Amino acid sequence: MVKYHLDHNSFSLQVLLILFCMSSVLTFATTAPVSDDLSVVRENVRKIMLWPSPEQLSDVLAQAKANLSTLDFDTCQWPDLNYTTHGPENWDPVLHMFRIATMTAAYTVPGGLSSDMKLLLGIHCALKVWIEQDWQNPNWWWNYIQDPLIATGIMMMLGVERMTTYEIEAIVKMSHRANWWIKDWEATSNYSAVSQAFELMWNTVQIQNLTTIGIQTDWSYHFHGSQLLPAAYGDAWLTMGSV
Repeated sequence: MVKYHLDHNSFSLQVLLILFCMSSVLTFATTAPVSDDLSVVRENVRKIMLWPSPEQLSDVLAQAKANLSTLDFDTCQWPDLNYTTHGPENWDPVLHMFRIATMTAAYTVPGGLSSDMKLLLGIHCALKVWIEQDWQNPNWWWNYIQDPLIATGIMMMLGVERMTTYEIEAIVKMSHRANWWIKDWEATSNYSAVSQAFELMWNTVQIQNLTTIGIQTDWSYHFHGSQLLPAAYGDAWLTMGSV
């Protein structure tokens, strides 16, 4: 389960499959009827990957309130973060996005802080400055995987009905940096894209040979060639089955 509400160290290596799933259901799911299959998928993504569990809820709500209390509404930045850092591993600007994700989860999760209008203002304020500054890191991973993952997660939780056109277009543009996983998806009810995504995912539910990533004959999981990664990418693959 992907949980990036508290800090960047809680992020697990489920990136590839999660991004692929989000690329298919992200923006157009919000326009579908409540009973529509796309709405079901979108809700499952929220529950399984983005929102805190009942056990995590109180901590996430507390962290969101703490983030809000320290946000400078004049600059829409957090004074304790060094936005000039460019470390390939530890990069302060990305914590800005993690904090927005925490606040968004707290605002949108059932039983959360949906009546806190200042929290929503804080989310939009911090998101606006991120879009304007578009901080980049020399390490491509942040720009092409981590940033799109957080941004699309925020969009999935908020829903386009709570976002400005400016925010939506900026996040879609950010997601297209990862053009090695993006297929053909637009802000419409693209059922064919969703169908293709799930068909490709279902085709991975089989025993692979040693030269192919996926489930092996001993029920382990290989990724990045023959690297044994059942608790990382294997966990992500299994999570997809519950969506």
